[in-house]
Amino acid sequence: MEKLGVLMTRKAKGFATRAFAARVGILVLLVGLISFASLSWGADSIRSPQSKAEYCALVKQKRTFLHLLNSTESRLDFKNPGGFFNTGLCWWHSRLQRSSLYLSIYQPHRVKPNEAQIFAILDALYNQRAIIAIPGYANFRDFSSSNHSTIVKYLSTSQILDSIQGEWVAGLIGHSQVGAGKLQKLIEGLYQDSVKNGNAIYQMLQMPGVVAHAWLVLNVTKQGGNYTLTYVDSNYPLETKQYTYRVGETTFIYNSGTNFVPYTKESSKMNRVWELAQRFCQ
Repeated sequence: MEKLGVLMTRKAKGFATRAFAARVGILVLLVGLISFASLSWGADSIRSPQSKAEYCALVKQKRTFLHLLNSTESRLDFKNPGGFFNTGLCWWHSRLQRSSLYLSIYQPHRVKPNEAQIFAILDALYNQRAIIAIPGYANFRDFSSSNHSTIVKYLSTSQILDSIQGEWVAGLIGHSQVGAGKLQKLIEGLYQDSVKNGNAIYQMLQMPGVVAHAWLVLNVTKQGGNYTLTYVDSNYPLETKQYTYRVGETTFIYNSGTNFVPYTKESSKMNRVWELAQRFCQ
């Protein structure tokens, strides 16, 4: 493992370095402007990987990553913060949460990274550049707890960059209420995705107007006309929650009483995750 904590193939290293340098140049400028029930999976017996062997063992049984996500040690330690214009960072919080789950190895006995190295780690994780070693910490919760302000700066900066590139349009796509048949089709598709692929599924929750939240679905079960979603919500980052959808309903209802419809997004990013993982574990 490398001293700075970034693990990648030699071919990928040169590309990642150039890409990172370009992005961080923008990040540094922008940072200056930014002064439900538990699963019975026995997640406590699974720890975050601390070696290549441990990581690759998880890759061989990829659903164990979901067990790991069910454990609070793999979570971002803080809830969805305010972000740009206090609009929230739920999309970026959830993306980083998922990438860190699948792409991190921990080196607790090494020297902790400085702020520049933390930015490099976050950027490589968020943009899925490689399998990343995080020195000085045993899991992502410890890492995020100790580096809260730096991570919020990074997420806020990413929000600005993505918004400049038109990401805000995603908040206009979809509806907060649909026909009963349409919603059943969406949730059945989510169920099939969960059963077939066994990935943490990123969903955008379309609410009235241009408001859209995000969560990560760990598991979906089906019984009769009910589907139960088990998920992690950036507003409750250390909890594992559940929501039961019943066939015939036309909307979900968030804790605040707001209607929404969940849409699965960014599924192709999991293809990139498994490509990196398989290459790393060859």
